[in-house]
Amino acid sequence: MLNGVAAATASITSYSNGTLTYVNNGVSYQIIFGGMAASVGTSNFAIGSVAAIEGGNASTFANNLVISYVPCFLRGTMIATPDGERPVESFRAGDLVSVLEGGARVARPLIWTGGQTMRTGEFADPGAMCPIRIRSGAFADAIPHRDLLVTPEHCILTEAGLVPARMLVNGSSILIDRSIPDYAFFHLELERHGILLSEGLATESYLDTGNRGVFASVGATDRPMVIAAPLAVSRALVEPLWNRLFARAGLLGFAPTQASFAVTSQPDLRLLLDDGRELGACLHHEHRHMFHIPQGTRPLRLLSRSAIPAETIGPFVDDRRTLGVAVDRLVLWAGLDGTVLAAADMNLGGWHPHEASGRWTDGNAGLDLPKAGSDTFLDVHVAATMFYRDEACMAG
Repeated sequence: MLNGVAAATASITSYSNGTLTYVNNGVSYQIIFGGMAASVGTSNFAIGSVAAIEGGNASTFANNLVISYVPCFLRGTMIATPDGERPVESFRAGDLVSVLEGGARVARPLIWTGGQTMRTGEFADPGAMCPIRIRSGAFADAIPHRDLLVTPEHCILTEAGLVPARMLVNGSSILIDRSIPDYAFFHLELERHGILLSEGLATESYLDTGNRGVFASVGATDRPMVIAAPLAVSRALVEPLWNRLFARAGLLGFAPTQASFAVTSQPDLRLLLDDGRELGACLHHEHRHMFHIPQGTRPLRLLSRSAIPAETIGPFVDDRRTLGVAVDRLVLWAGLDGTVLAAADMNLGGWHPHEASGRWTDGNAGLDLPKAGSDTFLDVHVAATMFYRDEACMAG
């Protein structure tokens, strides 16, 4: 039973880094699990909360983060056909387009076209919904032959496989275009998922994962989901490609549009007490942080710096979670008596699902601890930290 959504059975389309994408009754949903148990099977699941997206409108339940999957071309994108290029918005079902198959161009009919409008200001993080601009020549000479605008999840065919455009952003030849807050987007569907030429660049056609309700058009029947090329989202595959494109951007003289920032690996771990005070560690040695809790107070939350791996490490890391610290365990000391609290058992807000390396917080994780008596200490064993933006260094 979904809390706040009248649905219980759905078709799962993907699961990565704690983010589940599924479709129910034509509605595309995404859930980022944090501090809740989840059991994911091939077609059925039960969770405690969900964020829903339908027709470009987002609804959030239980404070979950909403990320929309809308892989499309923007208005004006020129698509190759046997008779030359045409703007994407001009196509209708039955029209022929050029498709790359086995290294050759073949003519294939469209079976469905769709379009909708995106208003990024309606989302909690408007920048995440802004289009990606791929500069002319970003991939090779005259490829693309004009600037190409696509939505962040639209996949580009590369030597690594199909890579979402957002993972190739380098701030110079491939960038988030924040100057376009509202835009019309379109997609073209073939009988089978295929590779189109958009402004001369090989990009995916529409893949029906059940999000057809996002578009203002109807048609086509449900078919098994078969992709035209392997999806490449692992760092091992994408980072070398990203490095090559970034180096090419420098050779072409594309100026960076993103400011650099200082980073630190220090998490600035603190406890938020029930009287409103923030308490720093009285002792820090390697991975252990010891806090002396004042008598009569109770720790409510474990606070730290936080960062998104795709931002502080690089977009070639397919992890858009907000991560604080990975905690192995906590030990509550009352005098000489120590009580071990496993991070895996922390089921309050602010905790990501448990992993082999520990359990990541989001930088503001709930604690369920008693009021402190005399000589009470909390020993936090940190398994891993992140690279965080060093705001103090940047301000200096």
